[in-house]
Amino acid sequence: MQQHKNILIIICDQLSATALSAYGNTYSDTPNLDRLAAGSAVMEYAYTSCPLCQPARASFWTSRYPHQTGVLSNLPDQGFPAVSDGIPTLGELFSRAGYDCVHFGKTHDYGALRGFQVIESEEIHVPRTNPAIKFDYETFLDIDTTEKSVQYLSSRPEGPFLMVSDLQNPHNICAYIGEHSEGYGDFPLERELPPLPENYDFDDIANRPEFIRYLCCAHRRQRQASGWKEDDFRHYLYAYYYYLAMVDKQIGQILEALAESGATDQTMVVFLADHGEGMASHHLVTKYGAFYEETNRVPFFFSLPAGDNKSGTPGSCNKNAVPLYKKQNRIGGITSLLDLVPTLLDYAGIPCPAGVEGISLMPQITGAKTRSDRTAAVAEWYDEFRDYTVPGRMICDEEYKYNELAVTTVGPLEFDGNTYGMVLDQSGTVDRDQFLRRIKGLSEEEMESMDHHFSASNRPFCLPHYEEDRLKSVYYIVKDYRYSSSLLCFVTIPIETLTGSARPGRFLLCSDDRLLAVSHRDDEMDELFSQLINLGMKAAGSGIGQQEYFKLGKEYVFPTTLPAIGWEIAYIYDSYMLDSGQIVFFLLILVTAACIFTFFIALLVEALYKPIREVVEDSMESPEAGKPIDEFKILRQNSEKIKSLSKTLMEAMDENERLASQQQYRRLLFAPQPESHAECGGEPEEYYSVAVVEFQPVNEGSSPSCIVILKQYVHEFTMNIPDMTFVDLDSARCAMIVKNGGTDEILLQLYELLRYLTQKPEDETINQWIALSNPRSGLNRIWLAYQETLRILEYKHVYGHANILTFEQIRSVDAVTYSYPLSMENRLVHCIVEGKDEALQIFDQLIRTNLADKTLSIESIQSFVYVLIGTLGRVFQELKTSPEALLKEDLNFKYLYEHWNDSVTITTLRHAIQDILTAVNCRGETNDEKLLNEMIHYIHTNYTDDIMLNDMADQFNISPKYCGILFKQLSGQNFKDYLNRYRIEKAKELLQQKPGIKIAEVSLMVGFNSANSFIRVFGKYTGVTPKAYMESLKSSSFS
Repeated sequence: MQQHKNILIIICDQLSATALSAYGNTYSDTPNLDRLAAGSAVMEYAYTSCPLCQPARASFWTSRYPHQTGVLSNLPDQGFPAVSDGIPTLGELFSRAGYDCVHFGKTHDYGALRGFQVIESEEIHVPRTNPAIKFDYETFLDIDTTEKSVQYLSSRPEGPFLMVSDLQNPHNICAYIGEHSEGYGDFPLERELPPLPENYDFDDIANRPEFIRYLCCAHRRQRQASGWKEDDFRHYLYAYYYYLAMVDKQIGQILEALAESGATDQTMVVFLADHGEGMASHHLVTKYGAFYEETNRVPFFFSLPAGDNKSGTPGSCNKNAVPLYKKQNRIGGITSLLDLVPTLLDYAGIPCPAGVEGISLMPQITGAKTRSDRTAAVAEWYDEFRDYTVPGRMICDEEYKYNELAVTTVGPLEFDGNTYGMVLDQSGTVDRDQFLRRIKGLSEEEMESMDHHFSASNRPFCLPHYEEDRLKSVYYIVKDYRYSSSLLCFVTIPIETLTGSARPGRFLLCSDDRLLAVSHRDDEMDELFSQLINLGMKAAGSGIGQQEYFKLGKEYVFPTTLPAIGWEIAYIYDSYMLDSGQIVFFLLILVTAACIFTFFIALLVEALYKPIREVVEDSMESPEAGKPIDEFKILRQNSEKIKSLSKTLMEAMDENERLASQQQYRRLLFAPQPESHAECGGEPEEYYSVAVVEFQPVNEGSSPSCIVILKQYVHEFTMNIPDMTFVDLDSARCAMIVKNGGTDEILLQLYELLRYLTQKPEDETINQWIALSNPRSGLNRIWLAYQETLRILEYKHVYGHANILTFEQIRSVDAVTYSYPLSMENRLVHCIVEGKDEALQIFDQLIRTNLADKTLSIESIQSFVYVLIGTLGRVFQELKTSPEALLKEDLNFKYLYEHWNDSVTITTLRHAIQDILTAVNCRGETNDEKLLNEMIHYIHTNYTDDIMLNDMADQFNISPKYCGILFKQLSGQNFKDYLNRYRIEKAKELLQQKPGIKIAEVSLMVGFNSANSFIRVFGKYTGVTPKAYMESLKSSSFS
């Protein structure tokens, strides 16, 4: 049976990773999940992208974040969009790849399950196994989901499948909370209650972040559990583990059905949950946007089938199963449910679309890596009510987690009696006195002064804040007079925002009626403070800004105004005078520094100019000693040469690109190219037709240039038609490849081309035929369309010239006429003479086309076999030999002609071709080695002359093109590269033997006609200039 890479995904709703034994829980009873995890690659720290059902599911089915999918809520009627059609889902990607994709159970489908056959579960009402729990598991959906999953596996399809069993539990804990909002009541126990988590009493609610306090009040389930005591929370956890145990039994039935179906060794099993559960941590229940580990960290593990597992042993998932891994493979680092899609695509060998946010975990699953490549996980929070906490963000790594939720504006607080009330601060809501004393560091005197000020005035109040007697900030406190309550706005102004980052040593800060603060507190500043008070400048402050500066004792005071708030800063500097000795000392230091600077500048200029000088001297053929060099002129000349060469190079690259494109399309026409769609920009499922135009002179006196001109007209015509590509084939033919066009549409275009050609004067001396193939699917079948046009053109003389021929026209004639065009015979003879194995393919194609695909008459078969025998005779004539001389045995042509209708004759002809190929190749290997030695000897003898490839071709009486191809084929190097390398090696020998020799002389001695060319080639093969090479030789000999 064919092996498939099947995938079974099992999903639980509202399951925390820490609730499973695989993640260290010692209370849960989940034997089936434990066995599955024991043979799986378990992701140690896996996170959901949103702790809410529908956004999380849309996210992991698409590998996009909620803000990208647009699914932000569990309630689609709140105005949130569905998943865009432009975002591919897991079901769509696998359906396109031929998988049977089916989804059973809980859907929460808001466009994310496109591509799946979605089979929703129905409620099945059966007796409860535990009547004490009011909202029992078995009255809901999971029994139906399990039964349908088992039924599917028992009659699974022949092809690969992707099956999802989407289970409801332990999500039913939400309904349990609603049923037990007054406490657990009379609750019989089958086992002891589970312990509370370690972080149950981790923090007091009053000290939690503001959005957590809001959550405790606003969330429906949190309100229902707000009156619970410790026993209530322990019974709630008991119920949660009960639901988990029930869903584990359903999972066991699904895994048992997979084992009984015989598909275990072909199926990867994936287990995950959409999000977690509060589990009484921080006194919280169910799901919420606080991004605690309990709600965001989820189970996530993969169990490979035995055939894909490199480190385990085969087995099934039933009760007595051997795990797929010999031991659990725990993957460290951070992972995300976003990684589900790229991992499964990688496993199945399906290309991953652009835009996914996840990464493949296959290197970790297969054991190639032990840690995830992901550095962090990101989660988002929205909800259907767009409440106080929206939007929320979380990013975490293995050590730290950063949460950010929206901040809302809260109205003024009313204070009762003599209490000071509360303060709203970034750190949360705290007591007013605690805020002023602990956070802002105010003393009792400062607090009394502030209270006294606001009891008599609504004007702002300022307090300086000192740390270690230095001014750090100013507290600017404003009372909002619009409210009867004591609502104060407390603003902290860092002193750097007033003075700038380059703070002066001393300064005074003043308002319009008093001095506010001093830069630091000491006896000297106290004295200055007293002097300013004695000046009587409007309570020692208001007149400062009216003067540019003034002297106060031995100090100068420079006042400046802060117009935004109406304050003034007075900068204080000591009064100093410079004497003549200080001026001389300063000038001496300045002159010395200038001399040292000039000296180093001269060294720097010399160091920077040295490589330029070397390049300029190397660029000159014979620089004269002592004569000044115009470096810029030389550089301009070289720049012009570089521009000219660059232009020539770009033209050559464009030509090469055009030729390469033509060559690629020619390969598509001549032979199948399985991977050609990647190079030519086509798609495998597109259809292509081929049209071939053949030109033939009317008489021998017709000029060949007329055909060239007509082919150029065809090229111009195709440039104006989309999806039509021109391909030049040979001197008498050209082709057009047409993409995604109907036959009738293409015929109209070809008739237009024919009318276009017949209007040209060259048409009078040239006949034209156009053959059009039927459409073929895929680039790798274009060659079949081309072969069809060649068969059509065999019948061109049956019809008049200037005609368009299709296979439908010649179908009846072709079916009873053998096909063996002269071009194919010439190709067969050429391949045999050249010793190419392609000859056997051509022969087999001829036999298949004429004897297998056609119903030929006896006379046609006899003629066809006679022609094949004649072709073999041509081969020996081309090789200038006989069968006895080449094959060492006689080939009885007379016998073959007489027994033309014997099937052995065809076999004999094929064996003869195979023997000829072997003999030609053996004879060629000996001749090739001899010819290569002669070519290398010619280069070594004549390298001092300005020889070229044409010279060597003339020496051996072959064409330059064939000579170059032959030399590259025999030696592995092209002629120019081999010649230059040999010349450079000889030049290095001369430089070693004659250290004082001139570069120009060396270039002539090794065959270069220009010193510049020699310098360029020498640098290309050695990495240094000839002059630098000579200097290195001198340095090595000296050392």
